[in-house]
Amino acid sequence: SLYVSSSSSELIRAVVEGFIDSPILQIGDATFITEDIKILKEPKIKDSALFSTLSPIMVRTVKLSSNRMKIWDLYPNEEAFFDKLRKVMLMRYSAIMGSMPEDRDFSIDVIKFKPVRILVKDTYYRGSLMIFRYR
Repeated sequence: SLYVSSSSSELIRAVVEGFIDSPILQIGDATFITEDIKILKEPKIKDSALFSTLSPIMVRTVKLSSNRMKIWDLYPNEEAFFDKLRKVMLMRYSAIMGSMPEDRDFSIDVIKFKPVRILVKDTYYRGSLMIFRYR
């Protein structure tokens, strides 16, 4: 299954129309043929919700190492992970919605995470598949 999500309904519409016009998707050497397209109902998120990521969450920071600044990938068992994730989430919300959310006080409680490495071109990135509660 392929899941596509976006805050832009125009983007989703374009993706759906693209699959209707051409049901073949080529990624590298792999070819996929669309059999069915479903639009899932957007869930209402209340005070608390349980989430399971479909793709890894990647959080990065910069550390000083041997007098050089080095990009460092973080896991949820590192304190800086949540500070960086929170800042990125608020920045992205602001970029999409045009303003900061009224309630900026939220927490993410990780129930379970699995560290993963992803190879993009010639570089490995560390990320986390997670089940977490948003409050």
